[in-house]
Amino acid sequence: MTRKELTRLTWWVITAIGYVIAWPFWKLWQLLRGSRDDEEGDS
Repeated sequence: MTRKELTRLTWWVITAIGYVIAWPFWKLWQLLRGSRDDEEGDS
């Protein structure tokens, strides 16, 4: 495996972990925002 492939693989892993960690927080934030200012209705 070349260094370029290893770097790409590392970035894939970091990105995947980042998504997994951020996803619940993002959904919770959307839920809290949506329930708080529902009358604005911006998607």
